[in-house]
Amino acid sequence: MPTTAQLQTKIEELLLRMDTMEERITGTLSQKLENLITDAVKSLIDNKVKESEKRMGKKLENCIANTKDDLTAKLASLGQENDKIKRELTNHINQDATEKSFYASQYEEQKAKITEMQKALKDLKSENEKFINETQELKERVKTNEKEVDDIEMRSRRENLELHGVPMMANEDPVQLVIHLASKLNMSLTRNEISYCRRFTKKNDVKQSPTNKKDDAKQSHPIILVRFKSMSTRDDFFKKRKDITNSFDFGISGMKNLFMNENLTKLKRDLHYEARQKKRELEYKFVWTSNGKIFLRKNEKSKIIHIDSMEVLHRLK
Repeated sequence: MPTTAQLQTKIEELLLRMDTMEERITGTLSQKLENLITDAVKSLIDNKVKESEKRMGKKLENCIANTKDDLTAKLASLGQENDKIKRELTNHINQDATEKSFYASQYEEQKAKITEMQKALKDLKSENEKFINETQELKERVKTNEKEVDDIEMRSRRENLELHGVPMMANEDPVQLVIHLASKLNMSLTRNEISYCRRFTKKNDVKQSPTNKKDDAKQSHPIILVRFKSMSTRDDFFKKRKDITNSFDFGISGMKNLFMNENLTKLKRDLHYEARQKKRELEYKFVWTSNGKIFLRKNEKSKIIHIDSMEVLHRLK
């Protein structure tokens, strides 16, 4: 019979073998169980996935169907809108074409009118230039005629003299006054040598400088206009003005001075006035008239300038 120790050893070996078998069985079962669980879970997941796929497929089909319906409806609506826009665009194009045709016709009409107006303006400009030239020529002719008429009038006054500064007396005889003044100037003069003599007040048809005391003195008494029968007698009398001094005794009460002027026409009086103004402005020394002609001279050594028009005065410096 085996001993206790042997039995104990055997029992331990059996227990060890049993533990080993248990571990093997447990491992095998665990592996099988794990495999079963895995298969079951996998199957479950596959089933769930298939079910989800079916549900998702149906939802997708429904969504696609709904989307298709929506798209169809929207496409139909867009088609309607497109047709509306197309009609409006067509109408607008037709309207634009009509307006374009209208404006084109208006443009051509206005263009024709402008062309006509430009031609009329050109013709008018040509006529205006012609009129200006004719007017200028007419002005020159009028100016020439005025000068010729003035020269004729001046020649008719060639024998005349104006005497300024002679006081007016009661019941005076202008002819006798002139003869008296001639005698004071050492000139023998008779009534037969005077064809006309009278007093008159000159019209204010020529400007007078308010600062010119000489002009004021000349206008303080009515002028004596005397017409001699010969130019030589008139010239002799006119030359005597150079003998008059500031202290000259005229033998007439209240008479301070005697100024002799040629009997100028209005045109020449105005020109003579402007010449006197220019004399003061440019500080010329001499201005005088001779036989109806007006002259300026800066000094004794300068040349004599014949003033026959305003243009000559304007050129002076």
